[in-house]
Amino acid sequence: MKGSRVQNVVQELRGERIDIIPWSQDQAKYVCNALAPAKISRVYIDEENRHMEVVVADDQLSLAIGKKGQNVRLASKLTGWKIDIKSESRMEKISSEILEKFKGLPNIGDVASRILYNEGFRSIKEVAEVDPEELAKVLGFEKEKAGEIVAAAVQLSQREGEAGAGQTAVPTAVAVAVDPVAQMEGVGEKTAQLLEENGFKTVQDILKTNAETLSNLPGIGIKKAEKLIESARHYAEGKKA
Repeated sequence: MKGSRVQNVVQELRGERIDIIPWSQDQAKYVCNALAPAKISRVYIDEENRHMEVVVADDQLSLAIGKKGQNVRLASKLTGWKIDIKSESRMEKISSEILEKFKGLPNIGDVASRILYNEGFRSIKEVAEVDPEELAKVLGFEKEKAGEIVAAAVQLSQREGEAGAGQTAVPTAVAVAVDPVAQMEGVGEKTAQLLEENGFKTVQDILKTNAETLSNLPGIGIKKAEKLIESARHYAEGKKA
């Protein structure tokens, strides 16, 4: 009655604030409950990797992420899912770019590209890796058409890989897991503290993420996020050398 049980616990913990979050077997709903009071617009789920892409209105972004990213970090720990939060405007920009790439494939128009996106496809490479029969069911196409799409996606994916081969690659066998982010060039004490508080404690943590995820942290825009990743790459290459 009137929160008396919670108040007793709060008193025992000397004023520690407590949030009560309803559990749900529906993992998407559970994550939404964990991110409350932020209002969630949409959730995209990657069950295989236990990763959720959560979309919120622009004015809800700060509320969902929380001060120094604590809300999203606590929700991730509580639910056991990796959570990326994006605003409606950023998500629209990202989705538009992906949809345009999909429309470069044969037999893929506006409707088919949107179906692919809604089914969780986020890159040409993912289309290249799907079974033609499965893709035919997703799009409602004949298997032959789906096969043409997959074959074209494989070619595009290979060309993108060849084009990226001349660029700076992220080392995969460099032992940097114990190197703190503070050792990276251009990372000051405040930035290092911010990164560590949000789970990016080592150079390897930075290498494993992407600019979009980093830019969700308070005070780190997309340009700074890209510089941080580039700095991590330089550090890893220097250590390998």
